[in-house]
Amino acid sequence: MPAPLEGGFVTDQGAILRDIILDLVPADGSNIGNQALLALLQDRIPTITEEAYQAARDVLVEEGILGKGRGRGGSIHLAIDEEDEDEDGFALEEVEKGQDSPQNRAKREALKEWVAAVNAVGGFGSWCWDVAFAPAAVHDFIAKHAARGVS
Repeated sequence: MPAPLEGGFVTDQGAILRDIILDLVPADGSNIGNQALLALLQDRIPTITEEAYQAARDVLVEEGILGKGRGRGGSIHLAIDEEDEDEDGFALEEVEKGQDSPQNRAKREALKEWVAAVNAVGGFGSWCWDVAFAPAAVHDFIAKHAARGVS
């Protein structure tokens, strides 16, 4: 079975790259070199090209999520709004749980495609998926898929 990014199972490669890049960039706002980050990214996705990395990185910079630094080959860092920092240099981010977003919808589309591909290949049982915005909904999802005979 081809890797998700090679076989066309994942349609929104940009959203996946965005998540992985943000996972790899130091959370404290310190710089990481572009070449070092690309190497870490290629450890996770061996088929990723430098051009794809640069495109995803540039979008994050344009959105103000990442900032550019200096160094041979350049560097990036997590952009931290200094107005939101306290005297110790820590910043808090308000996150509304249970809210939908374009990024989450893209992740669900990728998940839907991935599960369909796994089921089409066969040999891994019957896969299904759902997203619960409230913990109580999990029981309903399990009952729904059990009624369909999904193992």
